[in-house]
Amino acid sequence: MGTMRYAFGAGQLSRLTFATVNEIPLPAVLEANGRVTFDDRRVATIISRVTGRIDELRTSQWDTVRRGESVMSLYSPDLMSAEAEYLEATSSASPTIGTDPQTGIFGMPAGSLSMTTNLKAAAVRKLELLGFSSAHIAAIRLPSASVWMRAPISGIIVSKNVVRGSKSIPAISFSLWPPWTRYG
Repeated sequence: MGTMRYAFGAGQLSRLTFATVNEIPLPAVLEANGRVTFDDRRVATIISRVTGRIDELRTSQWDTVRRGESVMSLYSPDLMSAEAEYLEATSSASPTIGTDPQTGIFGMPAGSLSMTTNLKAAAVRKLELLGFSSAHIAAIRLPSASVWMRAPISGIIVSKNVVRGSKSIPAISFSLWPPWTRYG
């Protein structure tokens, strides 16, 4: 038993009642009135930012997923060309030694270093706008025809309006909500 302290006056202490707490078994089924709901402010949606086709689905409605887990594979020529542009921009910036007197630093035509840097920055920004993380961008070695879309939060898939083979347009989405509920 713990100690309880009260900041009451003497008149309030006279009205205090003490009782012993007992632990009793509950029935196997406990019926209670209430409502289970989720906080719609904590819902996350996976939205395709490009047109493509759903190649593979790893989840269904009401499945529980963890943050970062692969949810669906999206085939998109737009993503493939963005990766190819990034690889081209990064390979243009690699240093080579030239012998031509008209070449500037790294063997590239004079004044082209800033242009190459700008092309790389633009390619990186394009991939970021398409939803690629910095780690994913850094890991690109070859253009890929498809990309895995991952869960942005851990939770339960409450709506899924895609099937394998369906055309992906930016409006197609999954909705997830955290598995914490409120009772009211």
